[in-house]
Amino acid sequence: MHKKSYQSVLGSYSCFVICCTQAFVVIVVVLTTSVVVIFYVCLLPHKMAESLGWTIYHFIIGHWLLVNIVFHYFKAAFTDPGKPPPVSQTVVEPLHWDYP
Repeated sequence: MHKKSYQSVLGSYSCFVICCTQAFVVIVVVLTTSVVVIFYVCLLPHKMAESLGWTIYHFIIGHWLLVNIVFHYFKAAFTDPGKPPPVSQTVVEPLHWDYP
């Protein structure tokens, strides 16, 4: 009886984790997209009016950061975590130092 209730709790917890994971991916995509839209709508026109050099600087640095953020987020979100290595059963002997 306890085993069945334990499995149902794990099943509902697993469903909750999957739903949260998908929600967090959507939230990150929406927030990153909003930052890019704000950059193009608000910051870029003001910097373009000031000087072309600063516009090119912000454009290059901003897109370099955007590519890094997107790449590393998706690599972290979709990479299999793997398994820990198997535990070896060998016994390690302590080192004995022979001092003269």
